[in-house]
Amino acid sequence: MKKIFNLALGIVTSIGGFAEVGSISTSVQAAAEFRFSLLWAVAAATLFVAALAEMAGRMAAVSKRPLAAAVRECFGFHFQIIPLSAELGTDMLLLTAELGGVAIAIKMLTGIGFQWWILPVGLVAWLLLWLGNFSVIEDGVGSKQDLGINRLTAWLGMGFGSTVAMGCLITAAVVLGPQHVKVDTYEQAALMFVPVYGRWAVTLFALSLGIGCFGAAVEIALNSGYVLGQALGWT
Repeated sequence: MKKIFNLALGIVTSIGGFAEVGSISTSVQAAAEFRFSLLWAVAAATLFVAALAEMAGRMAAVSKRPLAAAVRECFGFHFQIIPLSAELGTDMLLLTAELGGVAIAIKMLTGIGFQWWILPVGLVAWLLLWLGNFSVIEDGVGSKQDLGINRLTAWLGMGFGSTVAMGCLITAAVVLGPQHVKVDTYEQAALMFVPVYGRWAVTLFALSLGIGCFGAAVEIALNSGYVLGQALGWT
C-alpha cells in the first residue's frame, strides 16, 4: 500500500511540469497559430524529461545521495555554486509566474485586477509551506528496491502530464484554429471550452488554471528548499 501511495504521489507531482501557467499558455498559443504541427515537440519533450527524471531517481536510489549532494561531493562546492544558482534563479522566476497564474485565475472569477491577488496568494502558499506537514515526501532517497516505482513515477507521471498538455493543444487547434483566433490572454484561451461547457467555460478554465498553478507553486518552493539543503549538506 505504501508503494502504491508513493507512486500516486509521484505521478501527481510529475504532472506539475505540464499542468501549469507556462505549459497551458504555450500549448494554446501554439495550437491557435500552428494547429497540430507542434504536437511532436510536446511528445519529444516528454521523452527527454521522463528519462532525465528516471536517471536522477535511479542515481539517488543506488548511491544513497540526492543529485545536488552528489554534484557537491564529486566536483566540490565551488563548482556546485554554478548549477545551484542557476536552479534557484530559475525556480524564483517560475514561482513568480505560477503565483501570477493563480492571481489571473482569481481575476477571471471575480473581475478584480490580478495585481491585487498576488500578495494574498503568496501568503496562502507561504502559510501552507510553513504550517504543513510534508513528512510523507521526506522519506529519504529510496533504495534499489524502489527502482521500479521510480521508473513508473517518471514515465506515467510525465506521460499523464504530457497528455494534459496535448489535450489543451488539440482542443485549441480544433476550436480556435479554424477561427484564426490569436490567443493573447487567458480569457481568449478559455474560449476553447465554450462549445462543450457554454457559459461555464471561463469558470472551469479559471479553476483548472488556479489549481494547477497553485500546486506547481508549492512544488517549486519545496524543490528550492530541498535542493538548497542537499547542496549545503543540511540533509
